Amino acid sequence: MIRLTLFDRLGVLRPAGLLFASLVLLGSPIDARAQDNVGSAAWLSGCWVASAGDVRSEEVWMEPEGGLMVGMARTLRGGVATGYEFLLLQRKDGRLTYSAYPSGQEPTDFGATEVSTQRLRFENPQHDFPQAIEYERTSLDSLTAKVYGEIGSREPAFVLRFARRAC
Repeated sequence: MIRLTLFDRLGVLRPAGLLFASLVLLGSPIDARAQDNVGSAAWLSGCWVASAGDVRSEEVWMEPEGGLMVGMARTLRGGVATGYEFLLLQRKDGRLTYSAYPSGQEPTDFGATEVSTQRLRFENPQHDFPQAIEYERTSLDSLTAKVYGEIGSREPAFVLRFARRAC
């Protein structure tokens, strides 16, 4: 005779199984279906600023809605704008894609290779520079953007350390 526990009768996980499932889900990359979802990048939403000397970089990301996140960026040196970029995060060709429209140039798409609650990484091996862009949330109010000249590079070409600011 098989005895059913209260957990079995109620159809819920045992505490040990629930703990294991929670740890796996909270600390791991988002599953393949969610990687296609723009909402998985919602933590990037908001206004961000990074400063180093007389150079200031700003990025603004709208909340995901309708399968799209819209962003824009500007770089200033000594208070003079030296570059700008329009950015889109959307599902394209079955995966999350970062589309960059830098300073009036032709757009470039970078496909997601990593999507998690802490990190986004996008790559395009056919692009001259950059070939990889990575965002990492370091706290609720800070993130790091790393730009790689080549996908296999261990060191980024440059790093931006952003702090959240009021929009």
